[in-house]
Amino acid sequence: MNPNAAEFVPGRFSFSTVLQSQAPPPAARPDDKPKPAETKSTPTVRPDDKPKPAETKTSPPTVRTEDKPVETKTSPPESWEARLPEPTKPTKQTKEKKSHKQEISELEETEDVKDEKGYDPADKFKDLSLEDDDKVVDDNREHLNVVFIGHVDHGKSTICGNILYLTGMVDERTMEKYKKEAKDRNRMGWFFAMIMDLIEEERAKGKTVEVGRAQFETENKRYTILDCPGHENFMTNMITGASQADIAVLVVSARKGEFEDGFVLPEKQVASAPHRQTREHAILAKTLGVRKLIVAINKMDDSTVQWSKERYDEIEGKISNFLKSLGYASSDVIFLPVSGLTGINIKDSMTSDWYHGPPLLTILDTLKSLDRLDKAPLYIPVLGRFKDCLLYTSPSPRDRQKSR
Repeated sequence: MNPNAAEFVPGRFSFSTVLQSQAPPPAARPDDKPKPAETKSTPTVRPDDKPKPAETKTSPPTVRTEDKPVETKTSPPESWEARLPEPTKPTKQTKEKKSHKQEISELEETEDVKDEKGYDPADKFKDLSLEDDDKVVDDNREHLNVVFIGHVDHGKSTICGNILYLTGMVDERTMEKYKKEAKDRNRMGWFFAMIMDLIEEERAKGKTVEVGRAQFETENKRYTILDCPGHENFMTNMITGASQADIAVLVVSARKGEFEDGFVLPEKQVASAPHRQTREHAILAKTLGVRKLIVAINKMDDSTVQWSKERYDEIEGKISNFLKSLGYASSDVIFLPVSGLTGINIKDSMTSDWYHGPPLLTILDTLKSLDRLDKAPLYIPVLGRFKDCLLYTSPSPRDRQKSR
């Protein structure tokens, strides 16, 4: 055995690999040249070779010069909006205004023009009747402006709102909304007043600031309600409403303490007491020409009153004497007890042992028609003014004729 022989390891070496490792290298021939060592350098470039252009991924097909269409140099649109066609501006078609005589002459010309079927263009005007329009527009019912005046918190807005509800001017759905809002504000008894008090300041404080306006109708007359503020800070707004009134409703609270606050005698007036707006409103109504006065003694259902006849007679006696001193005749003043919150004696008559008179709406309907002095001097109350370079005056929207 050869001691230099490699040890046979099965699976790792074969017999041929052992023989190759022990075989001597082949002898070099004289004509052979040594091969240079292989390097990773770039291949040599011959001088006659030209550099190949860089290959592109896609090359467009070649087109002959005679086959190329003539292209105009146009810039591509910037966006899809630029590709849309420009909108055409509509042309204004001015119509010539025709006078009434021209329309009548054209209508007369069409009376003799008929088409082949016998249609007359003037037939479409035959159904129109001016008499039918007069029946719709004209309303022979008398219109009255009724102003509600009195001391603050005596129930003027509540009575006005209940009148609108009882006459059908406010539906049940709206009333439910006002009741819910009054409950959220913790003012359960003010849901009728919210019908007239529309400003947020009025609903938050519970005091009327501006003159509230609303309309209602009965079978005999048409009315416009003017709800005046009772607080002394808004006296100018009260004058605004009273200057437009035909009839005034003086609301007086029968609750103990509230009537005295609004009707305090001058000798008992103290610095901390509020001003007596019941007296001042009655004076202003007389000054502004209101001849008819209805005194509604409100809150007769209060726990301190309970429809007491003695309390009603006490208030009626004090106010009637004061109104006589202002110049009101007894025939021009009407007293009645009401409850603005419950609606008693407003639309329907109340059942009582001591009052047998008509309710408030019946009194308004049965009043005699006012004498409109068409030939009297014109009376225009100036309610405010504004300044714009010069001084201008803004008259009232309703022009009243001066009463004698």
